Amino acid sequence: MLGYEWQHVWSATTPGFRPAMSAGTILGPTNASHAWFWGHVLMARSWNSPLRARFRAAAAASFETERRSGAGPGQVLSVTELCEVVTLQLAESSTLRGTTVRGEVVDQRANRGHVYFTLRDATSSFSCVRWASVVGEPLVNGRLYDVTGKVELWAARGQINLIVSRVREVDAGERHQALERLTERLRLEGVFDPDRKRPLPRWPSRIGVATSADGAVIHDIATVIGRRMPLAEVVMAPCPVQGVGASGGIAAAVQALARARVDVIVVARGGGSAEDLACFNEELVVRAIRSASEQAQIPVVSAVGHETDTTLCDHAADLRAPTPSVAGELIVPDAAVLRGNVLSLSVRSSQGVRRRLFYFSRAIHATDRRMHLAYRTVAERVRLRLATLDRAISASVPGRIEALAVRGNALEVRARTAINARLGHAGLRVTAADSALRILNPLRVLDRGYAIIEAPLRDGRDAGPVTRVTDLQFGDAIRLRLRDGVANATITGLAVTDADRDV
Repeated sequence: MLGYEWQHVWSATTPGFRPAMSAGTILGPTNASHAWFWGHVLMARSWNSPLRARFRAAAAASFETERRSGAGPGQVLSVTELCEVVTLQLAESSTLRGTTVRGEVVDQRANRGHVYFTLRDATSSFSCVRWASVVGEPLVNGRLYDVTGKVELWAARGQINLIVSRVREVDAGERHQALERLTERLRLEGVFDPDRKRPLPRWPSRIGVATSADGAVIHDIATVIGRRMPLAEVVMAPCPVQGVGASGGIAAAVQALARARVDVIVVARGGGSAEDLACFNEELVVRAIRSASEQAQIPVVSAVGHETDTTLCDHAADLRAPTPSVAGELIVPDAAVLRGNVLSLSVRSSQGVRRRLFYFSRAIHATDRRMHLAYRTVAERVRLRLATLDRAISASVPGRIEALAVRGNALEVRARTAINARLGHAGLRVTAADSALRILNPLRVLDRGYAIIEAPLRDGRDAGPVTRVTDLQFGDAIRLRLRDGVANATITGLAVTDADRDV
């Protein structure tokens, strides 16, 4: 009967029942006749629990309440009455009023100082609330805590929560410890070194996105990129972004985009719990991102979760974007802003050209005026100089002519004197030369009875003077030149004197 009643409650009252995610408190009257129904649910729900002995006692008390009230299983309750029954049973249970539960804290979030989180073990999870008035150390996702509090029903949503009054950390959860070990190992390898980060291209034309094909992320990124840079092409590599095997799919998508030679790769996913984002903490994804950045030389942008979510994918990527939409804004420049900048530069350049032309025009006019003034000044100076020279020449020419005339007369006198002196010296030299010639003239010797013997005529040649006997031969015809004429003679005899021999 218990099994039947449990199945009935599971399917008919709360289909797809899961532990509540928020807390609430029911204030109002209770009806003891509702305890029978809750007793069966409570007993069936916890029959195999380690606390089944205490739950059996609570179930027995509920049966006794049912017996006294006369209520039966056929009674129809309203939702409010059901919540009142549950609230009453929770309040009457000493175990649920102050119990300590050990589990791993996940899905922690804050709202107005209150902290909402889920406590889980290997097979189950339970919703917990820690009010802002409870003082204590902040909780860390993934760590193991002993949480003490009371179980209450939030009637507005029909959720059962553990209202936390005290928290004591036991040890970090196994997955958190493994994540810390992986993070430390990758950090020591230098995978997260900022110096290895690659800058984004300034004008990307092909943008690769590794994300789920079913989510709104690709639509958000494509919308932002299409609005900011319509010429950019978005290349999508669909992959699972949560669940078993998602890390392999993400790594394969990143590698496929790297082979497609896109300009930048975006690994994107919307917000989610720590469990949903766990695949982005896998080493396989980290290695694929670093390989695309360093070997394929393609920068990678991580846009996983919301701004408060942090994964190893964010540390490994060259740039982290708080959200996928922000990633689109970071990757491509805004075409409208570029058009505005170009227009502004065009206006500034036109204004600059006009200013320069104006300045050049003014400079040319000023230079022209200075040149005109300088020309007039130089012309006036030249005219004055020429007038001065003309006056100087006019004043100095008569005096120079008179001086030159006087000098010419003096030079003429000196020239005449010099010529006469030279002629006198020349006459004396001519007289002396004439006297010497007269003394040396051979014809003067003929006046004293001497004759000049000229050599015989041979071969039609003119006769020459003979000074030696040896120049003559017997029978030669000679010519004797005397003072008043020439006589021909023949050699009839030759005799060489001693004086001639000595000579």
